[in-house]
Amino acid sequence: VYKRQDPGRVTTIPNGIALESDPEVAANLRASVGVSPDTPVVGFVGRLSPGKGLEMLLGAAARLRTRRPDFQLFILGDGPGVNGYVRKLRAMADQLGLSDHVHFFGYVDRAATACAAFDAQVVCSRAEPFGLVTVEAMAQGLPVVATNSGGSPEIVRDGVEGFLVAPGDAETLALRLDCLLDSPGLRREMGRRGRERVRRRFTVDHMLGATEVLYMKVLGLALVKERRATA
Repeated sequence: VYKRQDPGRVTTIPNGIALESDPEVAANLRASVGVSPDTPVVGFVGRLSPGKGLEMLLGAAARLRTRRPDFQLFILGDGPGVNGYVRKLRAMADQLGLSDHVHFFGYVDRAATACAAFDAQVVCSRAEPFGLVTVEAMAQGLPVVATNSGGSPEIVRDGVEGFLVAPGDAETLALRLDCLLDSPGLRREMGRRGRERVRRRFTVDHMLGATEVLYMKVLGLALVKERRATA
């Protein structure tokens, strides 16, 4: 039988990542599809499945294209097996007139550093428990526009390291992306804050250190109880 626990007895330790960077990987990604360094690029990294909300992203891309004819969307990742969902996404992109604006890369090695090719990253999941891709993008100095569901609001603070939007709200997503692409200074500042936040809270060292502290605390309490029981 499930019993609601005392919140004071629950400790949350966020996942951590290893900090790494390789500008050549990002440059090669753009070069592989003939996109120049100064072309505005929005990116997505993740598994291509319905829960990731990519229809919302394509809808936002269609709106953004009317404002920024040179904008490009990079989608990194693949789906399980022979995936009809991926074919559906490609068909949707064609129907929206995005054939010259959307690039489906499939699986990309070292995507955590390749995302530095973007000007902003989108995490449009209907519910993302704790997206490491969000943390990885912030570590590369990218602003992130994420849906305000699941664990994303624990990582990205709205208006600080990026923006939060409602799941499925393609119009607001397009507006937030347009704002970021229109302001290099805002992108740099949000990216700087995001990188600092990762270094403070979401590194492997932080995760291991917090876990060790928790274990020592639990062991200490156990020893105290044992001594009381034998006293």
